[in-house]
Amino acid sequence: MVVSNGFLIIFVSLDQTPLIMASYTLDPDDPRHNDNLGKMVCFHGRYSLGDKHNYKSHDYNGWEEMKSHIVKNEDVLVILPLYLYDHSGITMNTTGFSCPWDSGQVGWIFATKKDIREWYGLQRINKPYIDKVREILLEEVKMYDRYLTGEHEYEELDD
Repeated sequence: MVVSNGFLIIFVSLDQTPLIMASYTLDPDDPRHNDNLGKMVCFHGRYSLGDKHNYKSHDYNGWEEMKSHIVKNEDVLVILPLYLYDHSGITMNTTGFSCPWDSGQVGWIFATKKDIREWYGLQRINKPYIDKVREILLEEVKMYDRYLTGEHEYEELDD
């Protein structure tokens, strides 16, 4: 059974014991302020996206030059492009969108070798960990996209 009063939803069992409480907030926390493995370097004329950084888009002759600079100077092991679709709201992914007029690349998300070693407590990083890091970065982008699109909620499990 579901009990709702607008912004708070409580899922209860048949014996009326609360199982999960989910609430909707109009002022969610930016997930980029959490403890993230990836760093998001984004550029947009109207939106402040991603993490704070000191990169300047005009210092580079395109995305590939910027990527090469980031990989070299940050000692990056995994880097993925970030694309934004801006039409009646914004949404972000790592694969791009089919609309050339309202979408395009806005930056990169990456993980450094140092951060990966610290995250996992590793000396050497092997392929399975590289695959895990890629998955984490993709999930960070999905979480950020949910924040950008307003799909955010808070859930609490009762013991």
